Amino acid sequence: EVWEDASHKIAYDKRRHYFEGKQLDSVMNYPFMNAIIQFIRYGDAENLHDVVTTICHNYPECVVHCLMNMIGTHDTRRVLTALGGKGLYHATKDEKSLTKMTAEERKEAILLLKLAALIQMTLPGVPCIYYGDEAGMEGYEDPLNRRCYPWGEEDQDLLSWYRTLGAIRTNHSVFKEGAYKTIYCSEQVYLFQRTNEKEKVIIGVNRSSQPFHIEVENMYDDVLNNETVKEEYILNPNEGCFLVKI
Repeated sequence: EVWEDASHKIAYDKRRHYFEGKQLDSVMNYPFMNAIIQFIRYGDAENLHDVVTTICHNYPECVVHCLMNMIGTHDTRRVLTALGGKGLYHATKDEKSLTKMTAEERKEAILLLKLAALIQMTLPGVPCIYYGDEAGMEGYEDPLNRRCYPWGEEDQDLLSWYRTLGAIRTNHSVFKEGAYKTIYCSEQVYLFQRTNEKEKVIIGVNRSSQPFHIEVENMYDDVLNNETVKEEYILNPNEGCFLVKI
């Protein structure tokens, strides 16, 4: 449970040696979590690129492929609240316990969570889902992020999205140990690719207010829309893409 770059962490005035073969195989990937939320909520694509590439460069390759990639934990706000809720950084615990998103805020937050989950599921590492995030639970800091799972009251649309992403990830070997490369990270648009000897996949999210045009050199299968892409793909505002080279 390391909240920063674990490759050169200093704790209690001592330099830690987590990845030198005798201590840890992996860590909870808080840097990815924070960068994903920062991008999805505020459009900071450059920071997400910096964080992902830094971690990939600093960590041994075997560690990168088994990083625990989460976007919410028992020690943080629920990701739905982090993406769409009110700040309330100086509010009391009682005030936070009584605060819920409006219907419009929740609708927007669920849209953003779908985009965040798309990135979480496809970056290097292993996606780790904090129970209830996939069901649309809200909540500020501990203990408000630990409410019981909403059995029978799950957001079925969001739950279906998580199942879809899980199935897609399972069907593509590139997400196990495939190489990572950022394609574009500017103007609130983030594009990256994962490749191995068998597959090439392009994933993207557009958080800008303008359509983003992606030129493709080959034919791709647009997995999310079940279409074939030739020459150009238009990534619309507040949408994500998952393109597999044919």
